[in-house]
Amino acid sequence: MAKDARGERVAAAHEAAQCWCIHGALMRALAMLGRDGVEQRHYVRALIRMRQSVGQNELLAWNDADVRTQQDVLAAFDHAISLEPDQ
Repeated sequence: MAKDARGERVAAAHEAAQCWCIHGALMRALAMLGRDGVEQRHYVRALIRMRQSVGQNELLAWNDADVRTQQDVLAAFDHAISLEPDQ
């Protein structure tokens, strides 16, 4: 779910993590908000919004497509956030 500076796989919350897949980024963000034992509903809700944002269910394939840029991924996160109703 994450990679370190050498490109080795590490846990999303690992201190050496520098690059995350979509799932890893969501887990890392929720952990940084103080939800280390992230409640399933928060993670699922974020995944649903990301799937709506990119228009498909297979986030890993979308994220790893050869044509995908970091800007595309960041824009998808921004769009997913905009889909979340104000609380």
